[in-house]
Amino acid sequence: DGRSGENTLARVAYDQMSPHFEGKSFLADIREVSDKCGLAFLQKQLLSQVFHGECFNFFDVHEGSAIISHRLSHKKVLVVLDNVDNMQHLKCLVGRRD
Repeated sequence: DGRSGENTLARVAYDQMSPHFEGKSFLADIREVSDKCGLAFLQKQLLSQVFHGECFNFFDVHEGSAIISHRLSHKKVLVVLDNVDNMQHLKCLVGRRD
């Protein structure tokens, strides 16, 4: 279906670009993981990747969004979200970037 090729291309670009950023996160299969584990799980995964395994404890998606916004506000971060089909998922994971 072409999905694995898209994912591979995204991963190659991510690997090549990531050294130029303070933090990085590659989240695959957003739609599927969100359905199975929830958005808060994905938010924790994103934060853990960007902050090198640091543990984040929250259970509410709104709290997760606030933490992401606060902790990433002045960092140069590369975030790749694979297979996002819901604008709400995008907003919860990266919020607004003005």
